[in-house]
Formats: sequence, structure tokens, C-alpha cells
Amino acid sequence: MSDSPEPAGITESAHGISRETVPFFSVGDKAAFAVASIVAFAGYWYTLAPSVTLEDSGGFLTAAHNLGVPHPPGYPVWTILAWIWQWIIPFGSIAWRVNLMSAFFGALSVGLTALLISKSGRVMASRCGFLQAIANEAAMHRMVLASSVSASLILAFSPVLWSQSVITEVYALNAFFLMVTLTVLYRWSFETERRGRLYLAAFVWGVSLTNHQTLVLLTVAFPTFVWLTDRKLGRDLLAPILWVIVLGVFKMVVTPGSLFHQGSFSAVWILAHGVGAGVWLYLLWKESSGLLMLWRQVLATYAAVILGLALYGYLPLSSATNPPMNWGYTRSVTGFLNHFTRGQLEKVHTERTGLQFWGQVNMFFDDLKTQFNIVYALIALAALFFYRDLAREDQRWLVFLLIAFLFLALDYIFFSNPSFERQKQFTDRVFFLPCHCLYALWIGYGLILGAGYLFSEKPQLQGAAVPLAALVLALPIASVAMNWADNEQRGHDFGYQFGYRMFKPGGGYPEMEKGAILFGGTDAGRFVPTYMIYVESQVAPRAKTQLAKYPESGMFDRRDVYILTQNALAERTYLHSLRDHYDAGRPDPKKPETLQDRSGWQGALFDFAWRGLGRGAAYPQEAIWVPGENEFQVALQQYLNELYTRPRLPGEDVRIEGGRVSLQGLTSIMAVNGYVIREIFDHNKDQHAFYIEESYAVPWLYPYLEPYGIILKINREPLSQIAPAMVARDRAYWDALVESLHNDPRFNRDDVAEKTFSKLRSAIGGLYAFRHMAAEAEYAYKQAIALCPDGPDGNFHLAQLYVESGRYDDSVAVLEEYQRRDRYNLRIPEMIRVIRVLKRQMSEERELEQQFAAQPGDLPLALLLIDSYAQHRRTDAIDEVVTTLLARPVLPVETFLQIAQRYLALGRVDRAIELLTVMTQRYSQSQAAWYNLGVVECARKNCDAAVAALARAVALDDGDHHVLNSIRRDPRLDNCRQYPRFLQMIGQQSNQPPPSVTLPGGITITH
Repeated sequence: MSDSPEPAGITESAHGISRETVPFFSVGDKAAFAVASIVAFAGYWYTLAPSVTLEDSGGFLTAAHNLGVPHPPGYPVWTILAWIWQWIIPFGSIAWRVNLMSAFFGALSVGLTALLISKSGRVMASRCGFLQAIANEAAMHRMVLASSVSASLILAFSPVLWSQSVITEVYALNAFFLMVTLTVLYRWSFETERRGRLYLAAFVWGVSLTNHQTLVLLTVAFPTFVWLTDRKLGRDLLAPILWVIVLGVFKMVVTPGSLFHQGSFSAVWILAHGVGAGVWLYLLWKESSGLLMLWRQVLATYAAVILGLALYGYLPLSSATNPPMNWGYTRSVTGFLNHFTRGQLEKVHTERTGLQFWGQVNMFFDDLKTQFNIVYALIALAALFFYRDLAREDQRWLVFLLIAFLFLALDYIFFSNPSFERQKQFTDRVFFLPCHCLYALWIGYGLILGAGYLFSEKPQLQGAAVPLAALVLALPIASVAMNWADNEQRGHDFGYQFGYRMFKPGGGYPEMEKGAILFGGTDAGRFVPTYMIYVESQVAPRAKTQLAKYPESGMFDRRDVYILTQNALAERTYLHSLRDHYDAGRPDPKKPETLQDRSGWQGALFDFAWRGLGRGAAYPQEAIWVPGENEFQVALQQYLNELYTRPRLPGEDVRIEGGRVSLQGLTSIMAVNGYVIREIFDHNKDQHAFYIEESYAVPWLYPYLEPYGIILKINREPLSQIAPAMVARDRAYWDALVESLHNDPRFNRDDVAEKTFSKLRSAIGGLYAFRHMAAEAEYAYKQAIALCPDGPDGNFHLAQLYVESGRYDDSVAVLEEYQRRDRYNLRIPEMIRVIRVLKRQMSEERELEQQFAAQPGDLPLALLLIDSYAQHRRTDAIDEVVTTLLARPVLPVETFLQIAQRYLALGRVDRAIELLTVMTQRYSQSQAAWYNLGVVECARKNCDAAVAALARAVALDDGDHHVLNSIRRDPRLDNCRQYPRFLQMIGQQSNQPPPSVTLPGGITITH
């Protein structure tokens, strides 16, 4: 790797580099690749999951089998490869075949790691000063081979790569693309005048971005390596990228609401990138007389990246065929852009304190230590120890790897802003797999350089190269032993069991009715049944999952069920997809009017897919009612009307700009989902049974729900109670299931399965809690905790149940035990603190109740008691105190207004209006009574009542027209300001633009 590159086919020796023409990769390099790949693949094959697994697996499998579009950003290259792979492998279930694809690419990434370590390690050894004195070349070659294989297998059996190589996921392929990119780049660095290899590396990197977008963080590292290797080309390749970074940072600085303006930490981090890019750009400009002298080669490199990215063109093509997995409705321009940019996911929040960031970085390195154990992690540092002894070209290679590592780690931490909860750490660690691959290279170099140093200092050890190499080769055994229990998936049928039990629960429950509508909530709850309906139910028997414990698995067929995602119903693109699947107006070649919204090429593709891809037979034949745009607007308006009656809850972020409603907060989105579910339920309940696997609670549904195995059934009408027979059947079912799961040692070491089944039991506990069946709720929550002791759902819900029952010490005890299992979860100590404060407040509240009972005429004491109740949102208790106060013959005006303000703060607009109405009856000459009644009615957009009340206030106005002038200026009255009777009252014409809608949550009483 130099400005004057060596020719292809160099041969390294301890004394230098010969000019003999031989293949670039030696026999030893290829042997390292073969051994590492075969061993890794054998390990993955043996520990492969037998069928669909939990989390995202079902969605990916459905997309792969049907050439569909998975969740954002679409993963087109993975989907295409998986679709091809399932036809290449002619045996096993579809899920098992695609699981095997993960094993294949995981093993290839391991082999490429060994190949790269072997080649670059031998080059380092041949050019390292203290290693050139080693006379026994064979000894060094053995150590290079052993170190390459060992380091790569340590990676192979590290927790993340192993776990992702035995299930259906995209991360093994992500590691493969990274290692291909690095290998091709390294090969190019020896013959930089052969640009083809550089363009190939750029193309592969572009393709990798269509698999997983985390590798976009190589945007600076990739051209940096080119610059370190070929100054002129690298300078011209870097300059445009640095310009884009500078301009991007500038745009953030001048754009309100951008990441830069989220807070001081975000601003400093982004500004550091902008300043750094600017300084680097200036240094590049000073380095040479001109930039972009090699613009043709730069354009060719960028074009190669764009050519790889062109695979995203698959998304609109697939979406046009109406596949079962059609996330984002990418056949439309809006849907495609939203999907590609991950717009459907929660917005990025990068602000934190410097101390929090330091904790996140420590958490990353703590996980890195977990991936490789502390000994192997320290071996990698040996490469830095010998850095000064390496040739300049090898130093540049290590610098590039370090830069890539830091960008992939630190910038991802910045943008993802990971929390400290154990469950979140577990799910987020897969995003750092590229860092693990880079670190494995360093481990290999540390082993090679360390062994070489040992041989140079102790020449007598060169004769013991074989046993030393064997010892190095044995290092991965420790990784296998330490990580086996948590990552092997052999015989783990919990994903299939989850899906099977949704339709055929057993345990005294009947099979799900034909033509049922199923709302899936969690990732597993929507993706696994989707796979069961669109893959398991529709493939030939030889491609189905066949498990002995489920005798009917080989004949499973529930294509009659309609699967809907609970959490996506507020997303217009998802509703488009649902209408195309199930609505009476869904596309059908036999009904040309249903294809009018499709362009010519989209219609042709759909016509082909109808026959060639089986779209015509994929969906239930009977249509169901699915809300259109107008019905969605009704649901949205219902939610907005609800907002007018109460203050906003945490996580509710609704913006109305230019007449368009934008839902930003998760709580708002879930609330609208609930209204859409209501519309679907009301229109279809007479023809179809309904079920739900709950993710977020839908309050209006609770009266309709009853336990149904692992999920919940939605009855057509509200139930007066959960009958004792239902409770007994539910308890017997879960007692048997919990015992069965705990008797399976595989379940007890499967974190994902534990979390999933715990969540299911916790959801049923939530139903009991709603029904005030405390004993049954407690029993269910305790089972949820038994299934997953470190799961948040069971622990937090049980703690909440104890708080509502006044068992504060029991609540704290639950959380303290939870904290011992999840010590970095910051929510736990905060909740413990709140409960202890609540316990003290409730003690004080009881004292106030006793005092008020003894002195019911003490108004200040009554207000203190109302404040205490309000703090705990005990509106029923407030009503009792108010009833007592209203029984008094005289209640001061100020007291009326103070109580009304407290009702408004609680969102009880109805009670505030009732109280103000009583006030107007008792104090009919009070301007404040009539005026405030008008204000509150206006907040509810009840303009007739508002104008009537305000007119009474105006009638009581003085000669200076203080009330009338106040009405003209008061922004709290904007909801009715353009109402004709309002304008008539204040003597103005409607010549103003319509005001923006005022949402409630900040209504105040005028005293």
C-alpha cells in the first residue's frame, strides 16, 4: 500500500517482497478462508432455528417468499436473495431454508475475515522490522494461518453474529457485504492504477446500503482509505463529500427544529463534524494546486455507488404487484420516499447530556467485551502496541480500520441515542455488528504480531510453532462454550409455537373461527401470524414446518384469516395496502375499474403477478370493510374532539398547520389507531370474529375482551364481567403453558422467547386490572415475571397494581428486585422514588380527609384536599368533596372558580361546565361566571352555548365595555371567533382569515 504500488502477485517473505508472479491470495490465505467458512457454517447449521422465530423473522419471510416489501427501509437486496435462495434449496420449510441463508452468508463473512487477516497479516509480518529477523518462515506461516482462523472463528461464535446467523435476519448479510467491501478495497490498494477494483468496492458498498443503512457511516472512512493510499484520487473523492457535510451542517444550523437545535450536546456534536470537515477541506486544498483533477474517476466511483443503490428500484416494482407484505405502499412516490428515509419510524432524538453519552459509550465497550471476552479484547490492542514497527502502508490500513470503527460506533450511538434498559441493549447490539467485524481483524493482527514478537525475542520457541498454533486455534472453543446457551437455536420452536397457538390455542379453547379478523400488535404478534397465513398456509406440504408436538403442523392452513397491524392503522400508506388486500374495491384484473389508479407499467406488473406470483389466490375471497380516506378523517376528528375535553397526555404531540393535522407523538398515533380499530370493528363485527394480540392498550376495547389462549378475543358486545369459568380456563391454560415452557431448558436461555410470552401474559393481566380483579391481575403479572424476570411489562405493571391497591412497600420490593436484574435501567430508580413520595403524600391525604370530615366547613382545607386528589387524578373523590361544598347555602365566587380550574387541569371539562353553570344560577349577576362558562364552552367548540354565556357577560358590562373589549382580544375564544353570532355580538365583520385551531390543554379561568 504505497503511492508507488507493488504489482499484483507479490510474494512475502521474512526478508522482503519478491517479484515472482503468483496469485494475490496464497494457498494459506485460501486455506484460512475455507477452514473458517466450513467450521462456522457447520456450527450455524447445527444450531439453526427449525422454523420461524420471533421479532422480525415472520415479516422478512413473508416478504421473501412473496417478493414483497419488508419494514423500512425495505431491504431489497436481502429480499431478492432470499427469494432466490428458497428455490435453490429444495428441502425443508421455507423458514428453515431462509434461516440457512443467514448461516451461509454469516459463514462467508467469517471466511472473508480469515482471508483478509491472513493476507494483510502476512504482508504486515513481511514488512515489520522485528519480524524480518525470523529465520523459520514456516513457523510464522503456521501462526498466521492459526491466528486468521482463530480470530475469525472468535467472531463467528460471538453473541451477535452467531445469533443472527441462525435465524431469518439481515445482519449476517450486512457483515458479508462489509467484509467483501474491505477485501476488495485492500486488494485494490496494491494496484491503485487498476481502478476497476475500486469501482467494484464502491458498487458493493452501494449494494450493502440496500441491505442495512448503518454502513452509510462509512461515507467518510471509505474515501479516507483511498486518500491514504492514493493521495490525488483520494483528495478528489473526499472533497465533494466534505463539502456536503459542511453544507448539511450549515443547513441544520439555520433550520429551526433540526437536530442541531435539539440541545447543546447535539449542537456541539454536529458542529464538530462541520468544522472538522471544513478544516480537512482546507488542508486538502492547500495540499495541491487544484481539486477534482481526477473528476472522471471520482464520477465513476460515485456512479458505482449509485448503481448499487439502484436496487432500491425494486421497492416500487414489488409494491405494484400488491404483495402480502407491502409495507409503506412504495408504488407511490410519497410512500417510496417515506419508506426509504424510514419516515414511518419514530423521529430521531439526539439530545442528551455529556455524562449520558459517556455512559452510552461505556455501554458499547462493555458489550464489545461481552462479544469477545476481556482477554480477546485486549489481544486486539497488541496491534496498537506494535504500530510504530509496521511499514507505512500497514499503518495506513490500521488507521483506516480505526476511523471506520469510530464512525460506525460513535456516530451510530449519537443518532440512535440508546437507552440503558437491558432489553433495549439486547435489541440494539445487532447494529454494532460491523464494529465487531473490524475488531476481529484487530484480534487477528494482535495474535500475529504478538506471536512474531515472541518468536523474535525467544527464537527457541520457533520450534514449538505447531503446538503454539494449536493453542491459538483452540481459542474459539472458549467463545463457543461461553456463548452457546444464549445463541444456539437448535430445536427452538417458540416462534412457530407462538403463531400456531394464536390460531389453535388448545387447552379447552376452540380453534379461531373461519374468516376471523386478527389485530397483531407487537413485532412477533403481527409478523408471525402474517407468515403463518401467507407462507405456511399457502405452500406445498413439503415446504411447511412439520413438528411432532403439533400433529396438524404439516396441514396448517389459515389463509382465511385477515391480519391487520394494530400499530399502523394511523398510517395512510398502510391503509392503502389494507384496502388493496381486503377491501371490496381491491385491484382485480377482471374489474378494470379497480386498476384505474395504476399507471401502465404498474398495471402490467400487477397483471403478471396475479397469475405468475399467485396474487389472485393469496387473500381471503370475501371482502371486508376497510376505512377509506374519508373514514380515516372521521377517526382523526374524533381524536381531536377528545383532545378538546382534556389536557394532553405525555407523548401526545399534535400539530395543525395550514389545515393539516400532523401526529408526532407515539401516544397520539396509538390513540388514532384505537379509533380506526373501532370503525373496522363496528363495520365488520356482524360477519367476522375479532381477536387482538395487544401491543398498546386500547381503552375502549377492554369491556369487549376476554382471554383466548395466548391472545385476547374481542366480543361483539361488551361483557358485564369476566365470568369465573373464563378465569378458571385462562388460569389452567397458563399454568400448563408456563410449566411446559419452564421444563424446556431451551426456553430458559432464550431471551426473546421469554420476553415475548411474558408480554402476552402481561396483556391478559392488564385486562384483569381494568376489571378491578386485583387477585387475578396479580397472578397473571407474577406469571409474566416468572417467564421473564428482567422484562419490563410484568414488573412495571405489577408495581402499578400494588400502588393502586395501596401496597406501596410491595411495589417498591418488586422494583428493587427488577433493578438487581437491570441495574442500568434509569426508569426503575425514578419509579421507586415516585412511589415513596406517593406513599408519603397518601399518608398526608388521609390526614386531610380526617380533618375535613371533622371540619366540613373549612374551605381552605377543602381546597387542600381537592388539590391532593387532583395530584393523584382521583376525580371521583373530588366530586364527593364538591358535592359536600355545594350543599352549603353560600359558596364564594372565588371558590367556584378555583374548583373549576382544578377540573380543567384534570381534563374534566364536563364537570367544570356543570360547576360554572351552578355558579351562574347562584350568581346570575357575576360577569366572571358567565364569561368563564363561555370560555370553556368555546374550548369545546360549542359555539352556541359559548355565545349565549358571553352575551350574558356582555349584558352585565360596565360603561367602559371592559368585558366586550376582553372578548375581542381573548385568544381562548379563537375557536368560535368566525362564528356569525359571535361576530354579531362583538360588532365585527368576517373579513379575517380563519384562525388556527386551538387545541385544549391550557384552558385557564379568569378571576
